[in-house]
Amino acid sequence: MSDYSTIQDHGERMSTNALAAFSIGLGVGAGLALLFAPKRGEEIRNDIAHKASDVADRARDQFESVRSQAREQMDNLRNKVGNIRTGNAGASGSDFRNSVRTGTEI
Repeated sequence: MSDYSTIQDHGERMSTNALAAFSIGLGVGAGLALLFAPKRGEEIRNDIAHKASDVADRARDQFESVRSQAREQMDNLRNKVGNIRTGNAGASGSDFRNSVRTGTEI
């Protein structure tokens, strides 16, 4: 047997193996496609609508939480400023300025 015929036999075996692997992959892919086929259009639209509603509800809840926290902080700040104006703060004006500058509480 010559080197050429050995190479030719090897090439034919590789082609056969590649074709077999491709065929198996094609069969597995087709089976998975049938197994995981998409839902009907109406079902997909309903799923999207439910998910969008859930996201909107979570966003609304988060917004309300942040707004509530902001209101609470504003009320606290108003009280502190009012106490400083009336002299009931227990802190001097320079303490207040330092607190504002550094972002710390009095």
